[in-house]
Amino acid sequence: MEKYSVIGKSLPRVDAVVKATGEAKYTADMPHSGMLHGKILRSPYPHARVLMIDTTKAERLLGVKAVITGKDITNIPHGPARAAPAPPWFKDKFALAKEKVRYIGDEVAAVAAIDEDIAEEALDLIEVEYEELPSVFDPKEAMKPDAPRIHDHAERNISAHASFHLGDVEKGFQESDLVMEEHFETQYVCHSPLEPHAVAADFSQSGEVTLWVSTQTPFFDQVVVAEALGIPVSKVRVIKPHVGGGFGGKADSNPPFPIAALLSKKAGRPVKIVHTREEEIVCTARRHPVIVEQKIGVKKDGRIMAVDSRLIANGGAYNSIGPLTIYLHGGFQNGPYMIPNFKYEGNRIYTNKPFCGPQRGHGALQTRFVVESMLDMIAEKLDLDPLEIRRKNGLKAGDITPSKFIIRSSGHIESIERASDEIGWKDKWGKLPEGKGVGIASNFFVSGAGFSFFFDNPPSHSGVNLEAKEDGGFTLFTGTSDIGQGSLTVLSQIAAEELGVSLDQIRVIAADTAITPLDFGSFSSRVTLFAGNAAKMAASRMRQILLEVAAESLEANIDDLEARGNRIYVKGSPEKGISVSEAVRAYFQEKKEPLSTKGHYNPPIDVGDASRFDKGEVNMSPTFSFGAHAAEVEVDKETGMVKVHKVAAAHDCGFAINPMSVEGQIEGSVSMTFGQALLEDFQMEKGWAMNPSFLGYKLPTAVDMPQVKSIIVESLDPEGPFGAKEASEGTNIPTIPAIANAIYDAIGVRIKDLPITPEKILKALEEN
Repeated sequence: MEKYSVIGKSLPRVDAVVKATGEAKYTADMPHSGMLHGKILRSPYPHARVLMIDTTKAERLLGVKAVITGKDITNIPHGPARAAPAPPWFKDKFALAKEKVRYIGDEVAAVAAIDEDIAEEALDLIEVEYEELPSVFDPKEAMKPDAPRIHDHAERNISAHASFHLGDVEKGFQESDLVMEEHFETQYVCHSPLEPHAVAADFSQSGEVTLWVSTQTPFFDQVVVAEALGIPVSKVRVIKPHVGGGFGGKADSNPPFPIAALLSKKAGRPVKIVHTREEEIVCTARRHPVIVEQKIGVKKDGRIMAVDSRLIANGGAYNSIGPLTIYLHGGFQNGPYMIPNFKYEGNRIYTNKPFCGPQRGHGALQTRFVVESMLDMIAEKLDLDPLEIRRKNGLKAGDITPSKFIIRSSGHIESIERASDEIGWKDKWGKLPEGKGVGIASNFFVSGAGFSFFFDNPPSHSGVNLEAKEDGGFTLFTGTSDIGQGSLTVLSQIAAEELGVSLDQIRVIAADTAITPLDFGSFSSRVTLFAGNAAKMAASRMRQILLEVAAESLEANIDDLEARGNRIYVKGSPEKGISVSEAVRAYFQEKKEPLSTKGHYNPPIDVGDASRFDKGEVNMSPTFSFGAHAAEVEVDKETGMVKVHKVAAAHDCGFAINPMSVEGQIEGSVSMTFGQALLEDFQMEKGWAMNPSFLGYKLPTAVDMPQVKSIIVESLDPEGPFGAKEASEGTNIPTIPAIANAIYDAIGVRIKDLPITPEKILKALEEN
């Protein structure tokens, strides 16, 4: 008999049918009687003082039902820094500008009208008087003493700073046989979800508001809307419908959410706001462009002795969740390799550009591009195989890094070996004809941040309630957000396996702040481990109750019973048993009460000690994922065009609850970062977006995609449910450096700023 009946199986997603048939409802699909259309007036200046706003003409336009400005919201700025070790001014943005605008696209006023055309016309009738102020767009220029100050609190426009010094870095460099210093840069990258940000809000006469939001963090949105409106959190209900992609961009609470609620309150009717594609590209968070000066010292055998990393990130006009990025850029360098001596200084800089925040692989993707590229450069200098330098320094289960990361499981070595074998490393590296090459890179990521960034004194990081039905079905209530990654299927499989029932007996109700238990949201690759453990606990408690009922009915010892295949029976004697539905009905008959259980998850006590957060000495996560991507490319030296033929992507997910979903995550990640390696680049001139649509902002299509071989590595983590850990952001991280390393193997030039365009390749070849 197989060990498991439900988990470990490539089962279809629980929402597959409704999505495939078009039945699934997204926020923009929400029908509400009397729905109004909301539109937002945005700043035409990158930096200006708002002297006067006259909305009289707009209010008089036939069909306009409400107009609001910054005076209509409270003086509480929104942001994530509620309980994190961060000063209050990290919350630095209002849904509508109070006194200043800080980038072209900043929200100034909003209207609600009976249709979109009238709403757009009303925006043109709003008169705003600005006093234009000096602007700054380059982070190095913004740090100069005489640069325009974008926020009063920020000296030299530094919005966030992180500084770590672990071990003795100078001694490490002195003991090194080779010390290498390099300069790298990365670009602005937009999230580009298929579904833009959207919200529908309905403020009732009772003083309560319900919002349907395309979001990753409904419970955080609930708090932000309450603060902006000045009402109790309990008066705000946030419901997450199906979401058409988030990738980190929907992990912060965006201005349209409280704006729609305020418009609804003022108009007395429901209001819907849906971003245009231009608004989605320009007016939401994006991945930070960074400048990195990196120094690495190694022994002759490739053993890393010391690292000194200095980073400047262009944060744009506001913080969002960006300050955390600066910590993560340093923190994630403490894996997947052991670095005994590590020094890091990172600065996030305010500029008059659109703001930056988390994007899939938050803080790690830029870091890995730098480190994995340099490891190949070091390996070449020392005449080492790039695989060997990665094997030698890799973290193993049981290791504790100087940054206090506790490595409970590690598939690092196996990932390298399987990815390299799949790409044919031994036969291809350094041996292919000129213009063709292979490259490899490793990854490392958290399985959920162990901190409470959004909430003060939460009851748990993730909660699940489970309710039994008379027919043997179960309803699982979870606050977590499925944003397309298939997390609801994973939670259902975990609960079904623990209960001994089939997947179709689990119904999920998710992400409704009024009826589901608190969950921090979908970010930091936390859902499988955090919500998965909560689901397992709730199902385990339910299973125990049903076993007790069955033991009494069967006159058997509870330890002799098995729950499997929708039956509870005596081990070794399947015929002696009862169905799960019979056990539930027996409970109802005896107890005369509903049957429900609760589960929750909080990280172990050795995770998330905020007292050492600013020193870089804190175990960030209950456990960490590992992996490696190997790429095969072909470069046309006449045109500079790069063709990625294949990516072999190995990922250590602990245990694959649903292998098909893990493979899907890997394939989606390769598509996303393959585009960021070669194509994507959000371009601006003096604060103006130069490519605010998919005509100019280049994304890879299915035609461009390389062959992807997904390789699942299972390390069975002791902290994860059934041994599982993340398979989301970690899968996203090594593609870019693997491609960059493969390009070097193909043509002998190293591109150190992203994206790797034909123009850069031709210039490098000419200089070489």
